[in-house]
Amino acid sequence: KSHAKRRAVMPAFSSNHVKRMMRVSLDKMEAWIKLMVEQTTEDEPSFDFDVSEEMVCIVLSAQSETAFEYEMTEQDMDTFGKDQ
Repeated sequence: KSHAKRRAVMPAFSSNHVKRMMRVSLDKMEAWIKLMVEQTTEDEPSFDFDVSEEMVCIVLSAQSETAFEYEMTEQDMDTFGKDQ
């Protein structure tokens, strides 16, 4: 039984899929870092943000894109990723 279950999910973890997941995850993280840098100015060198909320949004976005091939919108993030 467990052998059949393992065989059923093996294609999801093929080398190509794992590489794609890694690339998408790195792209999401780099975009987030760029956004944080852009929000930092000389007049306001630091600002507050909820690290856990930001990480949930990054992970949710990466999972959505890699598992379902769906790029989440800002509205999706507000609905599913951020505390109301």
